[in-house]
Amino acid sequence: MKILIKFLKKILLFIGLIILIYPISIIIYGELIPSYFHKNLFYEKFAYGFSYTRFQEVKETKNIDVLFLGSSRSYRHYDPRIFKEAGFNSFNLGSSSQTFLQTEILVDRYLDSLNPDYIILDIYPGMFSSNGVESSFDLISNDYNNWGTLKMALELKNLMVLNTLIYAVYKEHFTNSLNDKEVSVKGENEYIPGGYVRREVTTNKEKGKLQQNWELNGIQWESFTAIIEKLKKSSAKILIVHSPRNSGFNYISGDKLFKYLQNNNIPYYDYKELKFINDSIHFYDTSHMNQNGVELYNKFLLEKHF
Repeated sequence: MKILIKFLKKILLFIGLIILIYPISIIIYGELIPSYFHKNLFYEKFAYGFSYTRFQEVKETKNIDVLFLGSSRSYRHYDPRIFKEAGFNSFNLGSSSQTFLQTEILVDRYLDSLNPDYIILDIYPGMFSSNGVESSFDLISNDYNNWGTLKMALELKNLMVLNTLIYAVYKEHFTNSLNDKEVSVKGENEYIPGGYVRREVTTNKEKGKLQQNWELNGIQWESFTAIIEKLKKSSAKILIVHSPRNSGFNYISGDKLFKYLQNNNIPYYDYKELKFINDSIHFYDTSHMNQNGVELYNKFLLEKHF
């Protein structure tokens, strides 16, 4: 019996050392090895979609009229300046490749303080089928981390996500990484206060017909339904919207989504193929509108829903 107890103590000591040594090793690896060579760590501070600046700004924003949620199709398709001209204060809380796992965390963090009258959740099939790994790096690296991001990392069961979370927590608490400043212009992209990213007007040069099949990811569906329940508890009017996309994409949708929204009395607006949005002049790639397309689309939304 004594031998067994002694053996168990050694096992527990070994596990404790591993728990201590592993995060230290990740931190040293992240600090000493150039990011270009990182294979199991993806800390992307100041990411492509200005997430850091957006998450810093939202902390200082209160009591708005309109909140936008979703992926890059959100922060590139809803311009707060246009809504401001119509008399509505808005904020765009979209982020690159955002899936419902990340949307749920952002709703938990910021919905109460933003206190919107309208909520537009911009969706597309990829948000339901994605594993959410790519967009988790963006959130973990550019906003603060808490039990919500830890829960997300554990749900994803991805070693790179967990390593990135460990390193991001270190950067946040030991290097004050959340006090940094991000430039507002990167190449053709400019961050506009309110969460929007404006892109210089170019047109889509890609040709050909693309088909995107999607299979429902159970974790994403759970987060989506949890988000809807949380939004319903607010006093805001909820609009689920599929914003315009280039007709080169042929999405195959699922009936489960539409039945769920219908049963919960949540309106869904399919604006994938608005007749006044033209593939050749209103998109800069197969999925995102340029500024000319955004202005037409936003004015249409304002006239129809506000």
